[in-house]
Amino acid sequence: NIHILNHDGTLNYNGDPQPVGNWPGDNTAYRMTVTGPGTRGAFQAAFSAIAAVIRPEDLLFIHTNDHGAGPGDGVPDYCLCTYGSTGWVPYYVNDFISDLGVLPHFENLIVMMEQCRSGGFVDPIVNNSPATWIHVAAAVKASDYSDGGWYFDPFAEDWIASMAGYYPDGTGLTLVADTNNDGRISATEGFVYA
Repeated sequence: NIHILNHDGTLNYNGDPQPVGNWPGDNTAYRMTVTGPGTRGAFQAAFSAIAAVIRPEDLLFIHTNDHGAGPGDGVPDYCLCTYGSTGWVPYYVNDFISDLGVLPHFENLIVMMEQCRSGGFVDPIVNNSPATWIHVAAAVKASDYSDGGWYFDPFAEDWIASMAGYYPDGTGLTLVADTNNDGRISATEGFVYA
């Protein structure tokens, strides 16, 4: 039950090298299979597919990455910039909330958003989620831009590394992520680490 939405529905992205081959970090093949393009329509299709199989006791994890915008950028509301054949297409926070609303009630929702202005999504998701327990980790406040990186955006890399216990290159964590020493990393601890 994993849906990976990327660019035009392939491993492609805006930038070089093209065509996309192995991951440049260690020249290994990409392990995740892209299941659709990074568009609102593909998000809607993924939410519909999830709605058909999610159970009341389930956890749903949503990770968004790359570009976002907000009112300070010439758009009327906060948005995730999605793929369009002629440029970015805004996927506004209210549209995201509406699309999330097709899901039935379930137990846990964890959302990790790396894009610029991602903080503009936090309260709308928390206030409108069909989940009992909700955790939203945003890389930046609604008024800020997030940092980019060559292979990974730093917030996303650190959050994921805290959950895995190591970085993609195999090095260990640079700080203690399990701050309450219970042997597990919570979403909150991952956020603090990132």
